[in-house]
Amino acid sequence: MKAIFVDNGSLKFMCRGLGFRRVDYKALFQILTSEVGKEDAYLKGPLITIEEDAKPPFIRALRKIGFEVALYTPKTGQDDEIIIDRISKLDPNLAVTEIILVSADFDYVEILSAMVAREMSVYLVATRAKDAGDGRAMLGQRYDHFLGKVFHFVDLAQYKDRLIFRGPRINGPPSGGENEKEHK
Repeated sequence: MKAIFVDNGSLKFMCRGLGFRRVDYKALFQILTSEVGKEDAYLKGPLITIEEDAKPPFIRALRKIGFEVALYTPKTGQDDEIIIDRISKLDPNLAVTEIILVSADFDYVEILSAMVAREMSVYLVATRAKDAGDGRAMLGQRYDHFLGKVFHFVDLAQYKDRLIFRGPRINGPPSGGENEKEHK
């Protein structure tokens, strides 16, 4: 069984580096639950961290898709703390054999390495694309030691065309915001 975690702040940052801002969360859910990793079964409600000021329709849409939404205060590091805490508390009796994490943050290396030590496979869904603003790689060189050796790397860029949301904005937050996408 796999456990899935999405650091939405990191996801949005990576998507901007790939050239788009509006994420199709239905497609993301499908990709993470059905295409990443070897296991078909996953823990209910893949966890996604969302800023606490996100609009209620956006949060409802994510829940309707199947995500478990965890709200956090922006610029506090709480999003990382929530995911790290949830990973560290995975019940060994649940037979979780895979961790799927969408993030380019290096903050997760310690907990992910601990899960590998517990004989879990870790799939890091990120991108090596360059930040449009300063040209730095989204996934820093600090990860090089781990990718392909300790963690499986899944390049977000291979799903770019499916992840771009092309539908109308319905009562969503203003363009360019952290949480710009909403589903009917």
